[in-house]
Amino acid sequence: MAHAVFKTTELLEQILHQAIAQATLYNFLTKRQHPMDLFPELPSAQSTTPAVPRRRPLAAHSHKFLPRTAGAVYLRVCKLWHDVGLRYLYHTVVLSRGGRVASLVNSLRHYRERNLGSHIRVLVLYNNIKFDKTFEELFDYTKKLHTLSLALNHEDSGCIESLIKILPSIAPCALILRDSPRVDFTMWREGGPRVHCIGLPPPHERRLVERISTCIKNEWKDSLV
Repeated sequence: MAHAVFKTTELLEQILHQAIAQATLYNFLTKRQHPMDLFPELPSAQSTTPAVPRRRPLAAHSHKFLPRTAGAVYLRVCKLWHDVGLRYLYHTVVLSRGGRVASLVNSLRHYRERNLGSHIRVLVLYNNIKFDKTFEELFDYTKKLHTLSLALNHEDSGCIESLIKILPSIAPCALILRDSPRVDFTMWREGGPRVHCIGLPPPHERRLVERISTCIKNEWKDSLV
């Protein structure tokens, strides 16, 4: 039992480290001050309360787990942290390979009843993507997507047409298009829909932004070139 508890706690720590790393990326995008801004004090305290002295529940995050009760307490804390941290863990999803799009879709499909895709707010795709049925299904599960960052080949007219076709159903607040492996989030801004192109030559950039802005001009009030 003790071995299972330690393994569960170790897994929990890994999940929290990932959540903090993703929270840091989100804070960079939104100019927040500290990654822990996304971890509310009260839910964090409530999650660890079963394993700390009852007299200081709000200081739970500063204490180590105390073995004052049965090992089930550790499992209870892990479950509570899972419930609290799940939305932060999936807030920013970064996919470095095309095959991982299918893996993500399978996970969202498997946990569809839990509405897992609703936690995804920022989606970053590094490699050039293909707008196939799997990609379209991904957006069926991520209706609350806020920021979409894509590596796009501007010379592939079919890819651009597919993007134009699917964008109205997504309508993110920020769209970042890249034509190189370099990722630069400094051009992302708050306050209304924006279109940004990174690494594209100005003529291609302007034509691409104009085409995308025209196709969804009802949702896209302006664009930055």
